[in-house]
Order: sequence, then C-alpha cells, then structure tokens
Amino acid sequence: MPLIKPRTRGKEILRYIGRLDRENVEALILGGTEIPLLLRAEEHNGIHFLDTTRIHVDRLIEEMLK
Repeated sequence: MPLIKPRTRGKEILRYIGRLDRENVEALILGGTEIPLLLRAEEHNGIHFLDTTRIHVDRLIEEMLK
C-alpha cells in the first residue's frame, strides 16, 4: 500500500515546494525519473523545475544531430 495516495501525490509535493519559496530557492532539481511525471509544469510559485532526464536527453540529441 502506497504511503501517499495517487490522487494526492502531486499536491503533497507542491505543498512542500511551496515551503521552499520562503527559503529563497530559485530552482529545484528533479533528479528522479518519477518526479517529473508528477510535476508536469516547468515551475511552481516562481521555483523553476530542472528535469535532469529531459536535460540529458536534450543534450544527447543535440550531440547526435551534429
């Protein structure tokens, strides 16, 4: 049984991220492959999301097309 119900996962993560805004966080690294599936937007409350999987894939494609 999951610790967080599927329908509330995104809400719980966004609530936590909302607290980071008070710490002057400008960006959040989404280092896991599952996290970007929950956080589809590119930012929340001014905090930018850095999807490491997307960053790596974009760079690989860029290199392949050279």
